[in-house]
Amino acid sequence: MMTKITGKTDQIFWKYIRKDQLDTVEILVGKKHYYLPTIIAVKKVFEGGIVLEERVEGVNLEEYLLKENKEFLEEEILEIGIQLCDALHFLHSNRPPIIHGDVKPENIMISMEKPLRIRLIDVDEGVVWRTNERNHYSRGTIGYCSPEQRRGEAFDVKSDIYSVGKTLEFLYFGCKKKWKNRRLKKVINKATATKEQDRYVTVLEMQQDLRTILYGR
Repeated sequence: MMTKITGKTDQIFWKYIRKDQLDTVEILVGKKHYYLPTIIAVKKVFEGGIVLEERVEGVNLEEYLLKENKEFLEEEILEIGIQLCDALHFLHSNRPPIIHGDVKPENIMISMEKPLRIRLIDVDEGVVWRTNERNHYSRGTIGYCSPEQRRGEAFDVKSDIYSVGKTLEFLYFGCKKKWKNRRLKKVINKATATKEQDRYVTVLEMQQDLRTILYGR
């Protein structure tokens, strides 16, 4: 039975999901996080389901840089990385963990108002990760998905870490001002290491390094 809807209907929308998305949606329904859209309700229908989800306003990071012809300051890129790690930590902390699987600028919305706030969308497409199963999944975008995803192999939270690194790399080199921050480049290099064992173990580790660069602690 669907939840009764109250409030402004233009702030929510319906969408159809596949059967393989139901596990992820059922774990997240009703849970709130500042950097993620809220999944309000889900109903199983036929070979899939219908989801009621919060609508996220704004433009995505790719549109902001390429179509809006704008750019980010160095501290804004660091803040985006910190917020993104926070959102992913929330997903990875579920039991079982949820792997987003397609972190990229196009899936990160940004508000035009201050202070800067991102929203990571397409969460309902994520993968429920179970340690006793091999997670073979085609989700991901070339240029942002990890090598193991591209090869069609099993993957885990480190694939999301790789995608965060690639997203920050896009923002880093997408700005017209060719500023250089060796410490940030070092973080990006570690996150996007080809071998999984050379990457950060958790998004919190990566987030801490970003915080250290931005805040000095």
